[in-house]
Amino acid sequence: MGHINFYPNGGLEQPGCERGIISGIFQGPTMNASGFDFFGTVAATAFEAVACSHARAPVLFHESINNPACTMKSFECSDYESFLRGECFTCRGRRCADLGFHADISLASQYMTKNYYTITTEKSPFCTSPHKLEFTLQPKTSANGASSKHGLVYVTLYGTLATSAKVLLTPESIDLDPGSTYTFFFETPRELGTVQSIVFSWTAKIELFNPLEWFLTDYIHIEGNLFLTEQDELVSVFQPARSKVEEDKDLLSTLIHSFEQL
Repeated sequence: MGHINFYPNGGLEQPGCERGIISGIFQGPTMNASGFDFFGTVAATAFEAVACSHARAPVLFHESINNPACTMKSFECSDYESFLRGECFTCRGRRCADLGFHADISLASQYMTKNYYTITTEKSPFCTSPHKLEFTLQPKTSANGASSKHGLVYVTLYGTLATSAKVLLTPESIDLDPGSTYTFFFETPRELGTVQSIVFSWTAKIELFNPLEWFLTDYIHIEGNLFLTEQDELVSVFQPARSKVEEDKDLLSTLIHSFEQL
């Protein structure tokens, strides 16, 4: 641990290093395993799984030197979960730093340790463009009959330069409760330009042991607009085409205006 600590992707398993021990038993490790027995194969595969993530640190540092245009902007935060909730997405008060060779060492303090988090891609170029999305669900009323749902949330961003892939905002299913506000931090692998529209969707998690849910169609209800914050803290406001969102159906939201975050 140092005075400034960087944790790309939370600091544990890195993108592209997800190959597990079980699959390696059947497929074998990527290293030459011709002389290994069963347990040797397991050991070799486990070693690769650990070494892949551990070895990513010098690779990212090398990238920061040889590709200075690829800035891996990192944000000071108490923990990775808070970072993913978008609670630390600001550079104000010198709360962001570049990962690697160009890190600003003047941010270090002898009185406290500062932790910075970012998200990278699985291969070079590792840099990404960060975003924060916020939306609110309508409170339950007699008109909308809203109720709590459990599911996954996705977005696709359409910019003037490029379109993102469909991004999963919730690695695990979450509760979607009426009247609640949700904020997600995510990154896209390339610069999109000015985002002109957002496609929002969600997938309900069905309780397999409750047959009554198998044939029901689930809905959530968006309250007002969606808000997208960029790295420069410009907030763009997107108006959804409708408020009632059926599961597995795309909701188009279009840009209506932008403003600088105060």
